[in-house]
Amino acid sequence: MKQQTKTKFKETDIGMIPEEWEVKSINQLGEIITGKTPKTEDKYNFGQDCQFITPRDMKGQKNIYETERYLSEKGKNSVRNCLIPRSSVCVSCIGSDMGKIIITTKESITNQQINSIIPNISADFVYYAILNISQNIKNLGKQSTAVPILNKSQFSKIEIAMPSDMIETEKIAAILSSLDSKIELNQQMNKTLEAIGQAIFKRWFVDFEFPNDEGKPYKSSGGEMVFNEELKKEIPKGWEVDNYGDLLIFERGIEPGSKSYFDKPFENSIKFYRVGDMLDNSICLTYVNISLINSVHP
Repeated sequence: MKQQTKTKFKETDIGMIPEEWEVKSINQLGEIITGKTPKTEDKYNFGQDCQFITPRDMKGQKNIYETERYLSEKGKNSVRNCLIPRSSVCVSCIGSDMGKIIITTKESITNQQINSIIPNISADFVYYAILNISQNIKNLGKQSTAVPILNKSQFSKIEIAMPSDMIETEKIAAILSSLDSKIELNQQMNKTLEAIGQAIFKRWFVDFEFPNDEGKPYKSSGGEMVFNEELKKEIPKGWEVDNYGDLLIFERGIEPGSKSYFDKPFENSIKFYRVGDMLDNSICLTYVNISLINSVHP
């Protein structure tokens, strides 16, 4: 049996790292571009020609394929100095969204809340390296103002650990990318199943074509319908109309503030869902101390 070599570590300014690794600042990984928003009062700056990335588009996914808003050719040209190519790594650097990361899949523009790296090494490795220190990025921002912010100069100086051997860098990125691809495939399958479920729900509970005793569509097969005064439409005989309040118990959420957010679980932590986590099946990446919840709901 081949004996495994024990990895040796060394002390650095950012902690212990493998002996063969080195510490580099983000500005050594590529060119850094801070985004910019075209003049919003000019409606002709917006169209369908170029992705316009904002933190709202960064929903926990690795790659970004579409955005809420797009720029026109005119809008793109007005901020052309901020244009970033495919495989750029974008990092949100302001507010409660600080530390969110995505990789572009096509030429894009970001708004001023995002710093982007046009990498001179594997974009995948840069993505995972920054993802690993995303909580550190949030903490740096909290040191500046009431609104967490990390400017281009501060962002450029952030240090990460990486292999000195570029082949090892590529191998690490390939392994992690393979896992992410499987996760992305599962998420796409979930979206497909959800769409199927919504279609079935509409057919059964809106169109009333649920299977009858013979397995045939109820309404179109002559199922008895009665007029409902509340809905002003016919519904299947034997059905009734109720209010959500009579059937469910509602609890109001709380907002502990962005300084209470963490992007990794810890002892006595609990997942904290925000509106952004409910969009497009986003993964919840925020945690808070359960004591905050217990103080409101003892």
